[in-house]
Order: sequence, then structure tokens, then C-alpha cells
Amino acid sequence: MVEDNPGDARLIKEMLDEADNQFEVFHTTRLDEGLKYLVMKSFDVILLDLCLPDSKGIDTFNIMNYNATDLPIIVLTGLKDDIFAVSAVGRGAQDYLVKGEANSKVLARSIKYAIERKNIEKKLNEMGERFHLAQKAGGIGTFDWNIQKDEIIWSEELEKVYSLPTGSFSGKYENWIQLIYPEDRQRVDEEIKKSIKTRTDWNDFFRITWQDKSVHWIKAQAMTVYDDEGRPIRMIGVNFDVTDLI
Repeated sequence: MVEDNPGDARLIKEMLDEADNQFEVFHTTRLDEGLKYLVMKSFDVILLDLCLPDSKGIDTFNIMNYNATDLPIIVLTGLKDDIFAVSAVGRGAQDYLVKGEANSKVLARSIKYAIERKNIEKKLNEMGERFHLAQKAGGIGTFDWNIQKDEIIWSEELEKVYSLPTGSFSGKYENWIQLIYPEDRQRVDEEIKKSIKTRTDWNDFFRITWQDKSVHWIKAQAMTVYDDEGRPIRMIGVNFDVTDLI
């Protein structure tokens, strides 16, 4: 916790003591001290006041966020400003709480969700790095499916795997499933839904038909990311052509 007001710091500690969770709070009053402690001690989350003796406003968050990219940051401030809150969250803050309106349950829940969301971001970044390397190896295409909005982003490599012109894929699940060989279509659809429901990775083989009517075998691997309430939000994965190996 980086908070220079002794009264606010005491209240925040009392709220955390009242919460069901067990919290160990490390407190400092200045941004420069907080940055020093980041390299000396391991933390799970940062509670950050924006108006400090050595830094003011959104610059406080920007500096902390730059130096603590792997840690979730919750902004705790006395300023109730919706525009400012949107700006802070848009720059990477996991939450924005007004001190006078927060209570022990709200603060504890915010910390829990902030840590969970940050872990999801890390997983997505790790997957993205692996996919990028796989694409460079050639013949492997990646996809990112926003399940809630039913929007699928394909890489150029994946369009090549399916023998589609660049930019021609519509980005909808129902359009993708129609590209699968008719005899495999229902089974693949059921396997995807089963993997999402059971929270298991999707691993499959299926056939597709290219525009020249030739049949190709595809190997698919993917993982699903869920929100803090257990709802599936994204599936990220790869497809590659294994016809020559069969």
C-alpha cells in the first residue's frame, strides 16, 4: 500500500483486517520508496494512492505501472471522478476505488478479482508469445475467439491453412464450422463445447475442404480462458495442416 495519509492508511488496514481473507500489508508513504521495495520484496497486489508527496495524479499510476508490469494495481483515491477512473483503468489499473465509498468486502473482492484478472492477462501473453514463435516456424495458424461476442480473429497463416484469401474469413463461429468436412462437423462442434464445459484443452483432428475441392487434415489445439465467475470468455489456439503426415 502506497498511501501518505495516516488516517486513510489506518482505515484501509482496518478494512482488510475485517475481511475474511488473510492479508499482510506492507505500507509506505512515498512513490520512490514503493519503487525501491518492489525489488526487495515479493507482492501480490498494489494499493496505490495517486496524490503523494513526490508524485501527483495519473503520473503516479503511470510510473508505478511501468515499474510493476507483472503486478495488479488498484487505485485508491479520495477523488470521485468517473472520467479519471476510466482513464486509469484504460491505462492498466485493475480497479479504481474511492476511499470514502469502499468497505472491507468491496476492498477484499477488488483485490481478489484484480489478482485473478492479472493472472489471466499473463496466461494470454504467454500463449501469444508461443503462438508467435509457432507462426514463424511456418504452416501454423492461430486464432483468438471472443466467445461472449462470437468474434474470431484469424492470423494470415490460418487463412492460408484453410486456403482462404487474406481477410476473407467472416470471423464467426458458424462460418468456421461450415468449413469443416460435413462428416466431421457435428463431432468437432460437440468436442469444442465439451472442452469449454469441462475446462479442458481442445485437442482434435478433423478434415476440411479447400476451394479446389481437395481434402486436408487439420490438427487443432486450444485453451479456454474464464472470468472470475467461471464463464468462458476466450478460446485461443492453433491449427496446422498435417495432411502430408497421414
